[in-house]
This record gives sequence, C-alpha cells and structure tokens, in this order.
Amino acid sequence: MLLFLIMMLSIMIFPELRTALGAAMHAVLFPIIGFDYRYPLLTIMLAGLFMTLVNVVVRHFLTDWLEMAEMQHKFRHLGTLLREARLSGDEKKMEKVIKMQRELAPEQMEHQNRMMRPMVATFLIVIAVFTWLWMFISNAPDPTARLPWGAVVDMRDMFLIFPMWVVIYSMVSIPVMILVQSGLKWMYFRKLLEEDEA
Repeated sequence: MLLFLIMMLSIMIFPELRTALGAAMHAVLFPIIGFDYRYPLLTIMLAGLFMTLVNVVVRHFLTDWLEMAEMQHKFRHLGTLLREARLSGDEKKMEKVIKMQRELAPEQMEHQNRMMRPMVATFLIVIAVFTWLWMFISNAPDPTARLPWGAVVDMRDMFLIFPMWVVIYSMVSIPVMILVQSGLKWMYFRKLLEEDEA
C-alpha cells in the first residue's frame, strides 16, 4: 500500500512519468474514443463515463457496505448520546460515551484503511486518463465544442480555476457516479434483505 502511494506521488511530481503514462493511455484510448480529434466533447464525455464506471464498480465490489452502514450507525448513535449528555450536563454519561468512542477508534481506523484501498486501486487509472485528456485537448487542432444549449466553448479556456474540459468532464461524471453507485448499493442491500427473508 505504501509502495503504491509512493508510486502515485512520483507520477504526480515527475512530468516525465505523467507523460509516459498519458502516452500509454493514448495508445489504448485514442483509437477507441479519440475520433481523430473530430469530436472533443464526445471524447471527454466518454472518458468521464469510462473513469466513473471503473471507479464506482471497483469501489463497490471492494467495499463492505454492510460494515460501513453499521459503523456509521454506531458513531451516529454515540454522537446523539454525547449531545444528550452535554445538554443535560450529565458528566458521568459524557465520560462513558467518550470512553466508548475511544474504544471504537481503532475499529474506525481499520475501517477507514479498508475504505481507502479501492480508491488507491483506481487512482492510477484516474491519473492516466486525466493525463491523457490533458494531452488530447492540448494536441487537438480544434479544441472547440458546441454544448447542448448552443454555446461554443474552447476546451482550453478557464472556468474559475479549472479548464473547461475538466468542468465538462465533471458535469458528466458526477451525476453518473451518483446514479450508478446508488443503484449498485440499492441492489446490494435488496439482495441482503431477500437472503435474510429466505
């Protein structure tokens, strides 16, 4: 895990590594979704969908959603008890709840470490695709695109602090991520309930 994190930091720090990773991803993605630079908007949208689906599916199957729900429930319950104890001024109850929180801290840390593993596993793909998109837009002869509401934008223009292609990527990937993740979690918990009822 530590070795993987060092590798990720090296990729982010050293431009040569990023360029090599982007070039490798170019060999894979350009023939599939590059469209010979003709449709940069479509390329960005498809790359966003690809990255989102990979991230969400990998994270879904490497996460114990039941354990996560139980952990969140425990800490919410302890938070409620602590607030009630503070409002009532019950020092003994407060000490008891704080002690319970301390006892759960190692379990929470282990849970957070397990939650990070899927993110680390997909981080390399995220960096590779983002580097490729940056190279793609930089090399596109015509990086302009017509948005669905009619505006023509240059993908290299800045919107606040982000290039326009990052904004468009986010507009596509965030809603898809929420929908796919919610759907997978719904199917997971529905299956658990059906198994419990059987």
